[in-house]
Amino acid sequence: MGFLNTNQEAQYGIERTYDPQLHGQEGLIRTVNDPTGGQILTAEQRIIDPKDGDTVILTIDRYVQHEVERILDEAVREYEADSAQVIVMDPFTGRIIAMANAPLFDANNYGVVYERFPIYLDEQQRRGIVVELYHPENRQFILKAYWADLFTEEGFQSLSSQKQEAVKELQKYYDLEDIVRYYLYIGENSRREVFPTDRPDIWLKFENNIGVGAYLNKTIQEIYEPGSVLKPVTMAIALDQGEVTPTDTYLDDKPVEVDEYTIRNAFNREFGLVTMTQCLEFSINTCMTQVSLKLGRKLFHRMLYGFGFGHITGIELEDELPGDILPWRNWSNALLATAAFGQGVSATPLQMVTAYSALANGGRLLRPTIIDSVIKNDGTVEVMKPHVVDQVITPETSDTITAMLVSGVNQGYAKGGKVSGYRIAGKTGTSQIAGPGGRYETGTGSSIASFAGYAPPHDPKFVILVKIDRPRNREYGSVTAAPVFKDVAAFLFKYYGIPPDEG
Repeated sequence: MGFLNTNQEAQYGIERTYDPQLHGQEGLIRTVNDPTGGQILTAEQRIIDPKDGDTVILTIDRYVQHEVERILDEAVREYEADSAQVIVMDPFTGRIIAMANAPLFDANNYGVVYERFPIYLDEQQRRGIVVELYHPENRQFILKAYWADLFTEEGFQSLSSQKQEAVKELQKYYDLEDIVRYYLYIGENSRREVFPTDRPDIWLKFENNIGVGAYLNKTIQEIYEPGSVLKPVTMAIALDQGEVTPTDTYLDDKPVEVDEYTIRNAFNREFGLVTMTQCLEFSINTCMTQVSLKLGRKLFHRMLYGFGFGHITGIELEDELPGDILPWRNWSNALLATAAFGQGVSATPLQMVTAYSALANGGRLLRPTIIDSVIKNDGTVEVMKPHVVDQVITPETSDTITAMLVSGVNQGYAKGGKVSGYRIAGKTGTSQIAGPGGRYETGTGSSIASFAGYAPPHDPKFVILVKIDRPRNREYGSVTAAPVFKDVAAFLFKYYGIPPDEG
């Protein structure tokens, strides 16, 4: 939605995107006054009447949005995650029914995200604080170091001569303590921004842990490697191109060597002889690698682009990111192999839910929309109609991949998303997070858990994408994102009055 600040200026979301239309026009009276201040009637006198702004009606269902936010907020706390997102979309129109982020902020009290509270840090904890220094004018990165290395004489001498010179140059014009950012690491991979006070042992941290990061709409403004939720898209492409069928088999008896890399399954499991359906059911990386190698770099890249990856969706929200997919000519064999299971390519949650809508609706990629209609100030109504971008797979392929995903929920790793009495098509994902230098993080809080799916399979009423960032007490999508999907889907079945369709 966004909000208006104290100066009545639009900030973020729909408020900022549609600000000119929403704002309207102020009235104006132009007069000529005599020396005493009295008005003189002249031909120059003008009266311009004020005009109301337009009224923008959203596709968001407030009841669904409220319930999704409640479920998501509980999940972030339960799984000790940094953040999470859920999108609910109508696969036949592209209408966004719910778009939720957690943690939340109150648009009527938006300044609360700046609130900080004191924490005590002993000497050992203070020495572990990491500082990042950027040039305050051009934002050029200068260095990343421990607090003690920058603010103690002994530590400063341990820095490289190049970094020392860069710091000394900045000190001619700035106080370092005013331009560095301080981070306290929690465990291996999670950090919180902290702020010094007059006391060395007392620091401040944001009450919500992320500060103004709560304003960020991560469904469109943050990209991630989607991991295994991309596998159904890969499989659908291969099915559509005639490279595989659901009953084709693959012998999974060892890791796959591609270039200088070794590709393994989760937990180093080997599944033996499996069908393509079982490849999705048990999320077998090695099998998916062989599928993408059949497609080749150029075709696979073109089809991923056709599914909406690598470019913005065109939703009516500002600052949408396009994701990140290298040009196909720059793909190595290793990237071709890992892209099949969602590594080495990046997307937004909105791109993922849009792609799943194409799997669900007969193969049509729709432009997602969050605007239902706009009521102009003259009373006319502009209704937003569904916009089909392309037919990316055939209806027959859509039916086939849907049946394979239903099997995955019934008897595969996606069973955590199942709602009793209902057939659901879905897939889990657990993706790694690329750290500095491109190496993947390891340890607690180093994954992104997700689940994407739709129901009822024969005539989908909704598509849901769940993404949970850095869960700490349970790592995998099957035990974190899947239960969130289940709760949201169960609510939607009841809310829409959809009868059970299974046994």
